[in-house]
Amino acid sequence: NVVAEDFHNGASGTNTKATYEVIVPKEGIYTVRSIVARTNGDYNTAGDTNFSFEPIRSITDEAATTAEWTNEGSTDVADTDIPSAIKALKNEAGTAITQVKRYDSEYFHIKAGKLNGLYSWKTNSGNQRVNIVGIEAVNLDGEVVNADYHWGWAGSTPSNNTYSLRLLEDGIYFLRYYAETNTN
Repeated sequence: NVVAEDFHNGASGTNTKATYEVIVPKEGIYTVRSIVARTNGDYNTAGDTNFSFEPIRSITDEAATTAEWTNEGSTDVADTDIPSAIKALKNEAGTAITQVKRYDSEYFHIKAGKLNGLYSWKTNSGNQRVNIVGIEAVNLDGEVVNADYHWGWAGSTPSNNTYSLRLLEDGIYFLRYYAETNTN
């Protein structure tokens, strides 16, 4: 049975999209199969295929994880993709939240139980902060399995910056963090 796959066009000679990534659901012995397609011209099999494996880090039950938020790793969320629970929140000025960025963590193997996410924000200048509005646990199928949405901020004087999730099953998840950018 195929447990994970990544199909896309790539060319190794030019290193154009030549990296493929699969996330296997559990420990085990697997066969890695690569499929190549011949295009016009000669097919040259000279060279090496390299595989690198990075183990998925574990987070145990009742554990805490710290979000390392960076603007480089975050993306703007289109209005249509902002979770309705976040749209229902109001910031400290009583304004609706309409501009949101998100950051997706790496994958973790997380045991069933309570998981606390603690936002922290460090800056080298001034009294800056990041306004946070939620965290989601997302499974390998891209489904949000649990979420905690509420208004808070991290920075030199944090407030409401701990988010809690309860996962019913052991599994491989990534954490999706949301920040409000109306007032940031």
